[in-house]
Amino acid sequence: MAIEFDCFLIDEAMIVGTCVSMSGPSCHVELFSKRKDRAFILVTHEAHVIKLYCKNAAVLHEGHLLPFPTVEAAYDFYESTMANVPVEV
Repeated sequence: MAIEFDCFLIDEAMIVGTCVSMSGPSCHVELFSKRKDRAFILVTHEAHVIKLYCKNAAVLHEGHLLPFPTVEAAYDFYESTMANVPVEV
C-alpha cells in the first residue's frame, strides 16, 4: 500500500493476508477509509465481503462478466446459478 493508485485490484487472498498481517481493524482503515476516494475492483466469492465493501457487483459466468444493478441482485444470481453446480473434491 506504499504506492497510490487511482484504482486498486484486490483479490480475497490479499484481503485475508493483509488483515492478518496488519492486526485487524487497521487493514480496513488502510484499504477502505484512507483510500475511500479511489476505485476498487474486488474479486471474491464471499458474500459478506462484497456486501460490506461494494456498491456495485458483477458475476463472471461462463466466460462473461454480467453486471447487476445491486449487490443483492448479483449475489442472488450467483447463488441461483451455483446451487446446481456439483462441487469437486
